[in-house]
Formats: sequence, structure tokens, C-alpha cells
Amino acid sequence: TVTTNDGGYTASCTITVTAYTARWVDADGTIYKEEQVAHGGSVIAPSGPTRESSPDKDYTFKQWLVFGSQGTTVPAGGTVSGIEEDIFFVADWTETTRKYDITWCDVNGLPISTTQIGTTQVEYGQNPTHEALSKASDAVGSYTFQGWTTTPIYSDPYGAGGPTMVYGSTSAIPAVTGDATYYACYEVDYAEYDVFFRDAYDYPLAYYQQEHYGTSIYEPDAPDTIDNGTKSFIGWRADDGAFYTKGTVPKTITGNRSYKAEYQ
Repeated sequence: TVTTNDGGYTASCTITVTAYTARWVDADGTIYKEEQVAHGGSVIAPSGPTRESSPDKDYTFKQWLVFGSQGTTVPAGGTVSGIEEDIFFVADWTETTRKYDITWCDVNGLPISTTQIGTTQVEYGQNPTHEALSKASDAVGSYTFQGWTTTPIYSDPYGAGGPTMVYGSTSAIPAVTGDATYYACYEVDYAEYDVFFRDAYDYPLAYYQQEHYGTSIYEPDAPDTIDNGTKSFIGWRADDGAFYTKGTVPKTITGNRSYKAEYQ
């Protein structure tokens, strides 16, 4: 209210300043920011909100759209002047197809160990691919690449529990719906070895012939005493010089080996 006093007369008037609402709305209709603006005033657009990704899309804030004014946009930090009515801004987004990490691993040895060989980013809904691998023969045997599986395991001609599904050989790797890890799968032609247990006179107590790498072996019972009962069995002497007491001989085949009973 403004009041003046002029020659004994008093004049007064009331000035009402009209205020408008400036409102910024998120993608789901949630009010992101709201403020009051005087007639003819201006506002500065806030920085954009964030939007949670969907399984197949990522969202990046692009700009503000002025509701009811087709084609009018305001960048974050931009100024809108001369406001003469309530004004609404709606967040505008750039959509991109979401990408996921696909990790590739090679497998080695027995028991199987894994080595990561790379990671690729693949778009949602696309089928990952990777070049075939090769592996040199080793003590385990020789290898033929079959494809990729979700479990680190060999496929072998002995039927020792190969994977239920190998991808990339006759069927495509499934379309991407999230992060995933795939392991190289090989058919293994296992190397074959001989293992002998002999008594003091080189008589075979037990033997394994042409058994493949990783086959379980069992020690024979301790042999009888020798030299008229004056010497008793104390363990096994391997052909590489290593000594094993009863029950400590390696339980699986990893190469040709001969064990001879040793007495004391």
C-alpha cells in the first residue's frame, strides 16, 4: 500500500504483484523443483535429474521441454525470462541401448583353473561372439575347442561329465540380458600313463596301464616283511627319488610312475 499526504488530502492505493508457479517435472511425473516467479520475472533451469536404467535402456538427461509450447526447450542452467503465467517444464532424455559386460575365460589343467582373457561390452538383446581358441597339448592331453559354456568344465570322450550345453559351435550364445561369464570348452583326448607298485623283488603288487590323466589310483596293502621278518615295510620309493609313507602316495595319475616298496 502506498500513501501520500498532499495539502491535507491523503491518497492511498494497493499494488498487488502477481506471482506465477514455475515447476520442473521428472519423467515419472514427480515434481523435481518448484518456485514462485513475479509477473515478468525469470527463472534459471536446474540441472537435470537422474533416471534409473531399465533392463534394456540407459537414460541421460538432455534438456527441459516447455509444456504446451511445442518445440521450445531449455538447457540445464538456461534462463527463461518474461514469465506471465504458470509455466511447466518436463525432463527430456536421450535413450541408449544398455550394454553389459561379457567376460571370457580360458580353462587349464586338472583340477580346472580359469584365466580371464578379456571382457567385451555387448548391447542388450544381442548375441555375444568370440573367436575360437586353441590350446597346446600338455600333460593332461590334447585339446579341441568346442565352444563356450557357463560352467568351467571339459567335454571329453570318456563321458566324464561334459557340460550340458556348449554355445558357439552349433548354437548361438544366448542374447544378452545382463552381465555374464563364458568359459572356453574343449574336448580332451587325455594322455595315457602307466603306474606300478612293486615289492622289494620287483614283483608287481598293483598296476594301472594306459590310464588317462586324472584317473584315481589306490595303494596296495603293505607288503610282508622280508629277510626272515627282520625288515618291515616303511613306505614307497618313487622312480624320481621321492619317498612316500603309507597313505601319502598321490591319489591321481599325472604321469608315468613306478613305486617300489622300501624296508627298514
